[in-house]
Amino acid sequence: MADLAARINRAYAVAEADLWLPGTERISPDRVREIVAEGELAVARVDGQIVGSVRVRRLEPQVGFFGLLAVEPSEQGLGIGGELIRYAERSMRDAGAQEMELRLLVPRGYTDPWKKHLHVWYSRLGYRQIGRREFDRPDSIAAARTPLDILTYRKPLA
Repeated sequence: MADLAARINRAYAVAEADLWLPGTERISPDRVREIVAEGELAVARVDGQIVGSVRVRRLEPQVGFFGLLAVEPSEQGLGIGGELIRYAERSMRDAGAQEMELRLLVPRGYTDPWKKHLHVWYSRLGYRQIGRREFDRPDSIAAARTPLDILTYRKPLA
């Protein structure tokens, strides 16, 4: 679990470098262990090596959710993230969900280039922003470089 947590943290260190103080980890090995035990984490492998992962779960009877989408930085741009999203959507559709949700953490007050890239990518995949709220997790706020918001996106699963 420590290796998987390290992989997720490496991916988020790139995507969220401007949001957090240096050394801030996105997820702990214990939390990864819990998510795996809940059966909510899928991994992508290339030549037997884990190169990406995604958390997939049900939010509501008709709504699936994916999060913690992470691709090893050296493997980004090869379509692995898109495959993980397609897997998440397919698994939730097969389980009866009619919509898929994701959340994107963004800085409040300015546009982060990487987060803008993700917004464009998710929009191309059919996701539409349906909400914005303040990021207010007390255990994480102290490590933030700037005030943060969470954008919520949904997509119909046809």
